[in-house]
Amino acid sequence: YVYSLLSLGPKLEYKGSIAPAMQHMYLSCVPMNYRGPAQPRLARIQITESNQLMLILLISTMVSVKTLQGFVYNRSMQLWMRVSDSNSFLVSDFYSSLTGLKPHKGGEGILAKVDKFVRSGASSMESAKQMYNKLVETEKQTSKAIVTRSHCEDRLACAIALGSASEFRAWLSLYSRCLSISGDAGALRFLVDVLLGNPNDIDDMGEAESTRPTRSCWWFHSVGSQCLGLDNKEVIRKRILPEMSKNRQLQRLTNEISMELDSLSLHFKYP
Repeated sequence: YVYSLLSLGPKLEYKGSIAPAMQHMYLSCVPMNYRGPAQPRLARIQITESNQLMLILLISTMVSVKTLQGFVYNRSMQLWMRVSDSNSFLVSDFYSSLTGLKPHKGGEGILAKVDKFVRSGASSMESAKQMYNKLVETEKQTSKAIVTRSHCEDRLACAIALGSASEFRAWLSLYSRCLSISGDAGALRFLVDVLLGNPNDIDDMGEAESTRPTRSCWWFHSVGSQCLGLDNKEVIRKRILPEMSKNRQLQRLTNEISMELDSLSLHFKYP
C-alpha cells in the first residue's frame, strides 16, 4: 500500500502485490530441475525522487552466487516492469559492474539508479563474462556486437517506459554509434523515419522483402515523433548524425538526412 500524508489525514494512492514480480524472477532464474530452497527475497523497495516505486529482488541459486532484478511499478497498467537484471548483457560494450563508472552522459536517472543497486549487489558477474569470452573466442566480436545492440535497445525501451528523457537521449547516442560502426544504413534510416513520423517511408522503403534490412526495434514505431516530449529533429541532429558522420561509408545517407532536416526546419518556419 502507498499512502500520501495530507493535512486531512493519509490517503491511499495505490496498492498492489510484489508476488507477481517474485514469481517472474523465480521462473526466469531457477532451472526446471532445481529442487533447492531458492526463493526470491526483498532486497530494497523505495519511492524514488521522481515519485516512482522501485523494487529490488534477490535470489541465490548456488553458494555465493546472487542474482538481482530491478522492477518499477507502472500505475496506469497496475503491474511491475522489469527494467534491470544483473545477468543480462554481461558482454555488452556498455556494461560495467563498476557502479562508479557511467557508460553514458545521461545523468543519474531512475534507470541508472536501478542498475546501480542491481549490479552492486550481484556476484560472479565478471567470472561469467570471462567464461563467455573463452567459450566463444572465435565469434566474440560478432556476438558482442549483437549483445551490445540489444543492450542499447533494451535501455531505450526502459527509458521510454520510465519517462526518462535524459537517459533516452544518452542511450540513443550509443545505439546510433552501434549502428554506425556496423554500417547498418537501413536501421539508421528506419530510426530517423520513426523519429520524424514518416510512416509511408517506414512501410514502403522500395525494397524487396528478402533484401530489406532487419529491424529489431519495430516496437519503437509506437512511440513515433512524440517521444517523451522531445524535439526529435534536434535529437537527430545532436545524437544520431554526429555518430553517423564518423563512418565515411554513411556519408551519403548522413548528407541526405541533414538536408531533410534543413527542409523541414524551413517548412515550419515559413508555412
